Amino acid sequence: MAVALWAVAFSVVTGGGVVGSTPAGATTPPKGAIFATSSPAVLPTGLAQPAGSLTITLSAAGSLTSGATLVLQIAPSAGSGIVDWENYDVSAEAVTVSRVGALGDALDMVLGKKSANTAATIKLTQITVSTTEVAGAIVVTPTLTGVVFTPSSATDATVLQTPPNAPTVTLVAESQPQLSTGESDGAAGTWTLSMSGDIAAGSGWAAGSTLTITVSPPSGSNCVGEGY
Repeated sequence: MAVALWAVAFSVVTGGGVVGSTPAGATTPPKGAIFATSSPAVLPTGLAQPAGSLTITLSAAGSLTSGATLVLQIAPSAGSGIVDWENYDVSAEAVTVSRVGALGDALDMVLGKKSANTAATIKLTQITVSTTEVAGAIVVTPTLTGVVFTPSSATDATVLQTPPNAPTVTLVAESQPQLSTGESDGAAGTWTLSMSGDIAAGSGWAAGSTLTITVSPPSGSNCVGEGY
């Protein structure tokens, strides 16, 4: 009798199912990935600085129910500085984005239904961010309930050291026409200016930097450049 009662109780608790199985009607989430198209340089502290575009993919295998929220968290890779979302354009394929909103370092996107056997892509372009005393790189990390992202984050910008070391600058005159003393609007030679730097190594220039070229004869600075 004790054995029969135990068997009945077991049937009621488990419902006759297999422990660990997926309940009827449940969905298997897709796998995710995130990539940045570029990692432009940004200043440690600055407003509305351009960052790289982002692509988030959801695999064909797996589905999502409508209303799932994709969160993109943005942060510096080093130190305790602050990064905030400023501007972004969102587009999507094979899934709808019904609502987008950013508050500080978190960008929320409410997604529509994604069917199984259909891969989905979400793209963010025209991204700008504001930074306050950041260092290292600007990293974006996605979260979406049930979805595992591989890679788990993307580097969307590189932070310049302040100030960056000077780049290598080479100025070459392609020709050297003769000019007379007191000449006005005299044709000068064509110049080729080359600059090279490595932002990741701390050399280069930031957006808005000024390059100055002084025009003068060897004996002094009494020439003025025009028409270039």
